[in-house]
Amino acid sequence: MTHKASALKFVILLGLVSLCADATYEGGRSVAGAYLGALGASGAIVGLVAGSGELIGGSHCGYGSP
Repeated sequence: MTHKASALKFVILLGLVSLCADATYEGGRSVAGAYLGALGASGAIVGLVAGSGELIGGSHCGYGSP
């Protein structure tokens, strides 16, 4: 197998791993509010937790920075 074919196979494999990781992360994130509700949290608590998570995630990625 040539180096070019090996590199292509590696890039495709990394793409599939990234796809699975994104699906897991987004799937878990989308059910967080429903899970908190099932645990008995009020709408205000669910909103506070979700908003705090967005704030922390946004500041970590550099949103709003010059």
